[in-house]
Amino acid sequence: MFKNKVKQSLIVSRNEMSEGLFGMVILYLFEVLPIIENEEIDVSNLHWDIQALKYGSIFPNILEYKSESPRNGFFGVQKVKLSDLRKLKPQYVLGDDFVELNKLFFKYFTIPSYLE
Repeated sequence: MFKNKVKQSLIVSRNEMSEGLFGMVILYLFEVLPIIENEEIDVSNLHWDIQALKYGSIFPNILEYKSESPRNGFFGVQKVKLSDLRKLKPQYVLGDDFVELNKLFFKYFTIPSYLE
């Protein structure tokens, strides 16, 4: 899915998600994080452009990146559709191992301080 030696990747989903924050957006993230983790991509080189119909831009409005790496636009990055990632067999599904999913989630993301 991710090309070898790609320095930066952008995961994209534009208005494909029409349901709730937990029932669709967070669930989809939980489904793809183990796949991304297996690719051994540096967290600082992974970017997200996720927009949901009901919530608009998920980053940085609802979730923030864990890494503080500078984002100099998305020119030259490899774009990967979230829907294509979901077609791959996930390692976990929500509820299989919530402790590990929680660790994995917070390896990649944080909750904005104004939402805590």
